[in-house]
Amino acid sequence: MKEAISPSRLWALNRLVSESRGLLERSRKADDWMRMTAWEKDLRERLERLLADPWHTDEIAAVRIALQELLHINEQAVATIEQRKQDILCDFRHVTLVQRAAHAYGETAGA
Repeated sequence: MKEAISPSRLWALNRLVSESRGLLERSRKADDWMRMTAWEKDLRERLERLLADPWHTDEIAAVRIALQELLHINEQAVATIEQRKQDILCDFRHVTLVQRAAHAYGETAGA
């Protein structure tokens, strides 16, 4: 007897991909990284639960496509994180230079 495809599992997988895209978009603008990390953890745990049970043969293609999309989203997220780190480092260097300049000016003005 052939097992039936589970539309609810496929819908849940599709929903996870959609929510992952949304998380990626929010992460490009967000400053609340604790919240972003919690959302990512929730999505990851839901994906793990969803993939824990075997999938029907007819569902495998959809699972592969979803996993490829999630991998692509993950690669974009890593690139976003790296860019944000570079931006923060650049801002930090700028602040440090301004502080040094202010300190040097203060010393020369007082001399």
